[in-house]
Amino acid sequence: VGEFMKFMPITLFYVLVASWFMAMIYLPALGMIFPRPPAATAQEDFYSRLAVRYVALLKSLLLMPYKVVGATAGLLVVVIAVFAVAGNGVEFFPRIEPDRVQLVVHAKGDLSLDSKDKLVRQVEAPLVGLDGVETLITQVGADGGRMEPSDKIGNLTLELAEWGTGRPSAETILATALAKVGNIPGLWVEQQQERAGPQQGKPVQGVVRGPDLATLRPVAQQLKAALESIPGTRDVTDNLPDPGIEWNVDVDRERALQAGTTLAGIGQTVRLGTNGAILGKYRPNDRKEELDIVARFQTNERTLTTLDQMTVATAGGRVPVQDVSTRVAVPKVDVVHRMDQRTAITVEADLQAGALAGDVVNALRTGLASAKLPPGVDVVFKGDQDKQDRSSSF
Repeated sequence: VGEFMKFMPITLFYVLVASWFMAMIYLPALGMIFPRPPAATAQEDFYSRLAVRYVALLKSLLLMPYKVVGATAGLLVVVIAVFAVAGNGVEFFPRIEPDRVQLVVHAKGDLSLDSKDKLVRQVEAPLVGLDGVETLITQVGADGGRMEPSDKIGNLTLELAEWGTGRPSAETILATALAKVGNIPGLWVEQQQERAGPQQGKPVQGVVRGPDLATLRPVAQQLKAALESIPGTRDVTDNLPDPGIEWNVDVDRERALQAGTTLAGIGQTVRLGTNGAILGKYRPNDRKEELDIVARFQTNERTLTTLDQMTVATAGGRVPVQDVSTRVAVPKVDVVHRMDQRTAITVEADLQAGALAGDVVNALRTGLASAKLPPGVDVVFKGDQDKQDRSSSF
């Protein structure tokens, strides 16, 4: 935060130094070179009388220095006490009226790009011509950004008209947009606004750290449920992998060796039944890059049954793949996140207008104080509150 804000005091310092040089050196010199006869005006008379009264006030205050210093210190204490009792809290960086807002579209399932495009178009169509929106930009697919949910299938950027031209506020535009697209079956649309300051991610971020995903998953789900139950939060997300399975083919090396085959041969056969086996390379005359020559089964034949029926060639004949291997279903994991060399899951939430990150984090900490976490698991909080605490300590 200091790196972000340091340019303001640096600029102010140089401006004040330049102003001091101007007042103490340049202006007196210019006044001597280009003298101007004084011309009394009503305005000058007013400021002259004001200066006389100001000097008289200063003289009277200088006669009682202890009272003045005491009153100033007392006023400072009163201001801090009033804020502590009746203040509305601290906001790390204030909300701004943004130039653009985003709608992030989520959908479950292992979808192709064409399927994602068709779903995102359902969200895009009702937003065309929305009041206050100058340009609608659509992106289909994920861009691999930080803390990007695995179920994100696209996002729409609404570039707003200039503020002051009579357009509705960004909050109103977002509410109208969500009302139009919020009930599309199978889709979840999340709103995002520009934020002032150097923040990354949402204002409230809880990171669950521990030994492995199996241990962390229930804790992260409980933290997400707790966030959703706190008033003032919205759009609670996490970076847990989507539920799903993948099939591992575990080869019994001893049996494979007895059958006269190798791990590479079995792998090539399994690949033929799934993604296809690469037979060679070919470069057409009109291309610079080589193309793979791939042998694949027809789409309707790429099934687990086909995989079980496949055989691998050996010196003694063909041997069924399932005789030398075992097919095992395991949870599908696309990506693993770590923090300080420990597996980590991040749960984060945006805030409604008027809600403060500090209040939400304090409520979560109170709940965690009475919760019993599994051995080796802890929860740390990042986001606005973490940056605010660091800045306050500094």
